[in-house]
Amino acid sequence: MACKETSQAERYFAQAQSLGADIAPYLAPVAAAALARAESLAEKREFAEAEALLAGLDEKYGKTAWYEANRRAIDAARQMTKGGVAEAEAEGLYARAVELFNEKELFDLKPLVDKLKADHAASRAVTDLARKPSIDDLAKAVANLGKRLTVRLDGKGDFKNIQEAINAAPPKTLIEIQDNGPYQEMLSIPASQGGITLRGKKGAWPIIRPPVHGRGDSDALVLVRAPEAALERLVLIPGAEGPSLTRGLGLEGVRCRVRLTLLCARDVGTCTLDTSVNQTDASVDTCVLIEGNSRLHTGSNVQNCLFVNTRTDLKSSTIKNCTLTAALQEDNNLSSVVNSIVGELRTGYTRNTSQLRSSDILRIDITRFPDNKDCFSADPMIRDAKNLDFRLMPKSPCRGRASDGGDLGCRYTPEMLELCKTAVELRKRGLIKF
Repeated sequence: MACKETSQAERYFAQAQSLGADIAPYLAPVAAAALARAESLAEKREFAEAEALLAGLDEKYGKTAWYEANRRAIDAARQMTKGGVAEAEAEGLYARAVELFNEKELFDLKPLVDKLKADHAASRAVTDLARKPSIDDLAKAVANLGKRLTVRLDGKGDFKNIQEAINAAPPKTLIEIQDNGPYQEMLSIPASQGGITLRGKKGAWPIIRPPVHGRGDSDALVLVRAPEAALERLVLIPGAEGPSLTRGLGLEGVRCRVRLTLLCARDVGTCTLDTSVNQTDASVDTCVLIEGNSRLHTGSNVQNCLFVNTRTDLKSSTIKNCTLTAALQEDNNLSSVVNSIVGELRTGYTRNTSQLRSSDILRIDITRFPDNKDCFSADPMIRDAKNLDFRLMPKSPCRGRASDGGDLGCRYTPEMLELCKTAVELRKRGLIKF
């Protein structure tokens, strides 16, 4: 004990007790050292460790005279530790809630807000209204959410058909598809159903294909006219059979969001993604678009996406941290292309290329564009393009060349890796080609 080897001292005392010695009169210094250690950990906000030490005090010394004499100090330490654990839990919930708030994942945000208000009402995370966002801001964001509906082919959800769920959904409803399908139907979200979210359940990648017979009222597999709509974790395949569609996904409502979605065109004449009709402020994040073409117009904001053999037409849009293997078509309303790898530039880009920044532009004489910022033309040295692995080789000239110090092109987050793996598996099954 004099050498402050408390743990070793406890072991020696336990060994002496096993040999028949009465160790009770000698335990006070060991117990006092354990209490002091718990108090020190609590002051350092290491609450879980402090709580474990205090639990050990109860078990080992709860029947000793020392414990009774120091009960008030032990209770005070326990109260401080318990409050610290609750504060730490509340801070963790609040941090996750802010992430979901910023990502506009309101249906996932709501249970966290409810738990904070119910179980941690006295915590700083709830009482500090100077925080931005405050708990009041978070509660206001989820106050008027619609229903939460589920779709499953096996009949164990609210609906077996996605369009039926859409038709029954009031505005701001979450429709969660809980299996991979495939669902052979054409979908339409009308303008009256603003704020609707259509997504696959985590772990599932619902496949949506057109029906073999008949067609809908649209030329798009999925047509979104509702404002503030969101699509996530979907696989949209126009397919080789069924009606001939000109668009895979048509976004015609303002401020629509598409995330973690695979869009694969049937042929070069099919448009995988179209935001060209009455569309403003579309957000497309971490998606894979294969074959065909895309029309990204009027305020579209595209980031961390992979365009494989997809000709892309731009108009007043922003592309950031994307990889495009085919041509980028631009008119005179120049878009912003930043931190990206672009296969080719077509007409529209003239000497005024100030909107091209920190990008690798292949198959072009970059010296023709003197106004660009930090652009170059070189082999990006992709790992395995045939299998959608567009990560950069160690000696790639695109490493560390982005404006934020990272690599050019799409970033292979765990979600992007999962999406690309899904695409490769669908190719093995013969459902898509690339």
